[in-house]
Amino acid sequence: MAYWRPDGIEAFSTRGGGVQFLITRRGRMHTQIVEPEGCVSVVEASRILRPLRSRVAVQKWIVQGISGDKLRALKVEGEYRIAVSELRRFANKHGYGWPELAPGE
Repeated sequence: MAYWRPDGIEAFSTRGGGVQFLITRRGRMHTQIVEPEGCVSVVEASRILRPLRSRVAVQKWIVQGISGDKLRALKVEGEYRIAVSELRRFANKHGYGWPELAPGE
């Protein structure tokens, strides 16, 4: 059975506090697990937060912030990388939810 995902990336929590991504490309599904101390891209961060946000919104949080509180990120080779722990702190502070556990967890 095929499920429609508008951007091909769906995020779930793992029991250890990390994030599991289900990525659909060319009709095939791949999984990627990011540990709690790992980093995610701006697009991946936008898929983690509940309700879902756009990548542009996440980019603005890094550059401008919300009420003076910026989302801290590292710029690596021209791309922002956000620590999962920092994203969780920012989400809790500003009232955003976190994804449910992955199927089968």
